[in-house]
Parts: sequence; structure tokens; C-alpha cells
Amino acid sequence: MAKTVTVKASNPISEDQRAKKLQYLQDNLTDEELDKLHQLAEKPKARKALVTKFNLIKNFL
Repeated sequence: MAKTVTVKASNPISEDQRAKKLQYLQDNLTDEELDKLHQLAEKPKARKALVTKFNLIKNFL
């Protein structure tokens, strides 16, 4: 069953980019991977670490 998701952004270009990225996640992540990302997204500390420590996380992988 298809669902509709509303994408909000400050301008149409950003809105299109967000939609493409969300579609990529939908098309490529398993339910488990998406659930784990959701769990991290709910935690302000994890979101802050993603921004401030992105290079460390990226290089770790």
C-alpha cells in the first residue's frame, strides 16, 4: 500500500533534494536499517553527533 509523505523545505530546490534523498532511502534501505536511522533521528544527541562528528563516522566505515 502506498502512502503519501509531505516534504517541507525553505525553497522548491531544497524540497526537491529532500524528496530525492527520502526516495533513495525508501528504495535502498531494509526495514531494519530504516528503523535504526529513525531511532537515531529521535535523539538530539545522536543528531548533533552526526553533524559535528560526521568525518569521524564516515572514516570509521
